[in-house]
Amino acid sequence: MKIKVDVDGVLRDFIWKLQQVYYEDFPNHEMRYVDAWDLKKFFPIGEGIYDYAFNFKAEEIFINAPPYRGQLEALRRFMDRKGDDFSLIIVSTQLEGNEEYTRIWLDRNRVPCDDLIFTKEKSKAPGRILLDDAYHNLNEVAKAGQIAVCQTRPWNRSARFPKVRNMREFLTICEVLHKYHIL
Repeated sequence: MKIKVDVDGVLRDFIWKLQQVYYEDFPNHEMRYVDAWDLKKFFPIGEGIYDYAFNFKAEEIFINAPPYRGQLEALRRFMDRKGDDFSLIIVSTQLEGNEEYTRIWLDRNRVPCDDLIFTKEKSKAPGRILLDDAYHNLNEVAKAGQIAVCQTRPWNRSARFPKVRNMREFLTICEVLHKYHIL
């Protein structure tokens, strides 16, 4: 069974690191709590946050962002005992030129995976189930007849997909679906 897992918003806390780096550069700016998908609403530089985060400060943010607590530990334990029944495909959407920062992050954080795929169309990556935090990715995968599971985050509370609070819950779902030959 091939399991697809996203990086940012699932494994890597991109938002926390972005806020930290931004505050170091703009200590007098007041940031709002990020509880929706559109970053420009939460940073005083508005649209400029995209160039700031994904170009100007991309290396610092993507390489040094912390993992979400407990996510990698659960994934490592699962992969250590999974045998040949499961394979893990890391599926991430990155701007061209930022892929290497994600590779470095995955390596530094010892993220176990059988394959790494950078794509905007996550339904085309091998696997029948995806854990992601982005509604548009979950929707695309579901429309392709695959199982979409939402990693609960403040910006996706209204998403209408099965939700999990952590990696352990997601992997339990995968094991149950596999046991009953649903996947």
